[in-house]
Amino acid sequence: MSKKDYYEILGVAKTASEDEIKTAYRKLAMKYHPDRHTGEAEKKAAEVAFKEANEANEVLSDPLKRAQYDRLGAGFSEGVQSNTFHGKDAEDILDQMRRMHEHIRRNAVQNIGLKVNIEKAYTGAKIPLNVYGQSIVYNLKPGLPPGVTYIDEVPIGDGTRKIQIQILIDSGEFLFRRLGSEDGVFFCGDLERIVEVDALDIMLGGWITVKDFLGKELQVRVPAGFDLANRLKVAKHGYSNWRGDKVAERGDLYLQVVPKFKPAKDLDPKKVEELYNITHPMTGTKIDVKV
Repeated sequence: MSKKDYYEILGVAKTASEDEIKTAYRKLAMKYHPDRHTGEAEKKAAEVAFKEANEANEVLSDPLKRAQYDRLGAGFSEGVQSNTFHGKDAEDILDQMRRMHEHIRRNAVQNIGLKVNIEKAYTGAKIPLNVYGQSIVYNLKPGLPPGVTYIDEVPIGDGTRKIQIQILIDSGEFLFRRLGSEDGVFFCGDLERIVEVDALDIMLGGWITVKDFLGKELQVRVPAGFDLANRLKVAKHGYSNWRGDKVAERGDLYLQVVPKFKPAKDLDPKKVEELYNITHPMTGTKIDVKV
């Protein structure tokens, strides 16, 4: 008969959930795995501890064996199976198992995946959800962290149940800019998007109208001879920047310019004439432009 306290071996309470038992066992298995130890005495002690952790996990991770162990305590033996018990003993075990499963069910956290557009992620929103058979309204906080899956845990009803909401920002035609650091790659509040610009405006200079992610129209100047390897920067029209765990100022919007080539019949005559009249910036002589 085993007289070991399996809960004490794993370092968990007798009310521990299946996940808590699993987590505790994994930590001990990693800590006491014989391959992680050197020296004969140290390795022998680790093997004993590893065996005890395995034995405790095998019993406590099985609902039926755990119910038997909780009932019999020091009189428990893994060789004793459920068919050993009859009548009232079997009913007691089944009743304990029902209570255990009810405890697990009531304390389980339901995971919900939620994708929100970038505007709602910035301004916040009230989102209707159906969980545990009841309708609730989830208050989405404004200014979610950019470029990551945000996890929020919310109590339901009297607070005995919880839901875990995993929120992903759908940025649509906008992309969060990635920045490199010593800690790796992270996302900031700066946004990028592609804009098509008339090829003549790229050569001669001009104005384009674009919208930021909130739908605000912006007039942006394209300088003459714009280098397509660069980006047009519109300050303070990006997403929220984060500093630590707090929202700071808005980031910037960067526009990647892609030339748009029109058929000859659709070209602006004034721009074509201007193109033909381009002069050399140093000599002032007319440049021969062939179209």
